[in-house]
This record gives sequence, C-alpha cells and structure tokens, in this order.
Amino acid sequence: MNYKEIAETEPFTAKTPFHMNPGWELLLENSNKNCSHSEIELLLQKRIINLIDIEIMKILAHYPYTNSNNIAFLLNHTLHQGYQKPSYLSNLNKLKKAGIILRYAFTDTAKQTDGVLATASPLRLYCLSQAAYTYMASITPDCHQAATASISTVRKLELASLNQFLIRFQQQYSTYIASLQYLKSTKIGSTPFTIDAVLCCNATHPVFKGNEHIWLFVFSCREYGNWIKNNLTRLKMLHIWIQRHSDEYLAPFVIYLTENLSMALTLYSHIQNVPLLESFPVYFCPDSLLISSPPLDSIYSCELEEDGHLTAIRHSISF
Repeated sequence: MNYKEIAETEPFTAKTPFHMNPGWELLLENSNKNCSHSEIELLLQKRIINLIDIEIMKILAHYPYTNSNNIAFLLNHTLHQGYQKPSYLSNLNKLKKAGIILRYAFTDTAKQTDGVLATASPLRLYCLSQAAYTYMASITPDCHQAATASISTVRKLELASLNQFLIRFQQQYSTYIASLQYLKSTKIGSTPFTIDAVLCCNATHPVFKGNEHIWLFVFSCREYGNWIKNNLTRLKMLHIWIQRHSDEYLAPFVIYLTENLSMALTLYSHIQNVPLLESFPVYFCPDSLLISSPPLDSIYSCELEEDGHLTAIRHSISF
C-alpha cells in the first residue's frame, strides 16, 4: 500500500446523516411489520415483486440498516442500465407496505403531541423483516441480520455508516478484495466483542517483497453517550486480539469511521493517554467525505505536534 498526503482539509464539523441529537429516537414506521414466505412467493408469482425489488432485498440481506442513498448508489452500479432509476423510493415503499422491509425514521420525542411524533430528520434506515430475512438467507449466502428488537439506535447508526463505507469500498476496490467478514464476533478470554468488519485485500506493502494480504479492521462510532470510553475499550480488545493472532494478520490496518474530523482528533487524543494504545496505529475516515471521494482517498492520520497541538493529515492510499 502506498501513502500520499493530500493537501485539502475536511471541515471539522461537516455533517453526517448518521447522527443522533439528544431527544431523538429511531422509531419503526411500518403498520405491517412482517410477512410470510408464502406471501413473498405469491407476490413473486403475481410479478408484484420485480427484479429491482429482489436486488433491494439482497442488499438489505447483506447490509441491514442501510439508507436509501446508499441503496440507490449500489443499485446504480450493479443493475443493467435499462433498470437504473433516479430514485427507488417507490420500490422501497412497496416492500414496506408488504411487510418485507422495515423502515425506521428519526423522530423528536420532545415534540410528541397527541400520540403523534414529529419527524426530526429526513434520514430513513431500512432492514428486512424477520420472515423476509429467513427467506433471503435460504437463497443468498453470507446474509446478515442484526437483532431488530434489541439493537440500539446508536448501533443502527453505526451500521448505517459502516454499510456506506463497505458498499463504496467494494465498488471501488472489488478486484483487490480477497474476503470480507461483516460483524465478526470473537472473544478475549470469556469477554465477547465484535469487529464491525474485517477486509482482507491483496496489495503490495512496503515490508513485503511481493503481493501479500493487507487486513483492514473497520469500526464505526457515533458521538453519543460514553462513546470515547466505549471505543477505547474496543481498541484495547482489538489490540490484544491482533497480538494473539499476529501470525495470521501480518499487516493490520485499523480504520475508524467517525462523524467528522473533530471526533477523530478527540478520540486520538484519548488514545495517546492509554499506554497499551499510544503506539497502536489507528486511521480515521469521516462519513461526509465518502459521498464525493473513494474510501481510501478519505483516510486521515492524526499526529501530536511538538507544541502539543493535534493535526489531522489526509492521505490517498492505493493498493
């Protein structure tokens, strides 16, 4: 992998769609929350569910809690040109009405009046209903479905950000990807923890003479609650886990998906105060850059200058 500093700077507080303000909550908009396999089969037989709808179901089988923009991005890179559309909201609404997909919307709970919640954001997140997930799992390998009933709002947003990175990463660097593990569950002793994604890529690394595997460990974090403490714990567990598997992961590369650069600098400053992590290389990717730049052109490292100030340096990384 080759590194090149990019002079442009990213606004520190650039907005991301995957952010939660105090008093907001993601609530389910569906009146029909489920369907049966036989109902899906009937809709297929009647051709009410079409090719585009099936592709949307495949996307959500692999990337639960994805927003419409990233669904459209992937469809417009995978569908035949004759099937591509400016918007797929009509397909999403049809699948929602049928109970095949669930749609979550941000609402401002402080502005609830007479049982009616005021929409606080245009963001909508989509995932498969349980029956639709089991239906797709039988025909689609490597399906993923987070526990719909128990997953927190913050975790839904982390997955939405993660999905955006992975969807765009796979489209940009598909020829280099050897494997992708999504929500990899593992343990340190008896303590479980989850690595959001592990990407194995074929690349040339300076420490090797030829092509070797580069391992990207991806985490998504949101600026909410005890996010600093929680992510320092995740990093410490990852550091221990990588050390114990050093023979397998020869060139680990840790990427944290943040809402903006301010979050990256804040987390980095706390990393430097943890003896176990102060020399652990962590890179950052702000959400807002991924709309216009390839993922590996949107990577920052942080450095502590001699005068004590922190600086973020943008890189372009090529395989």
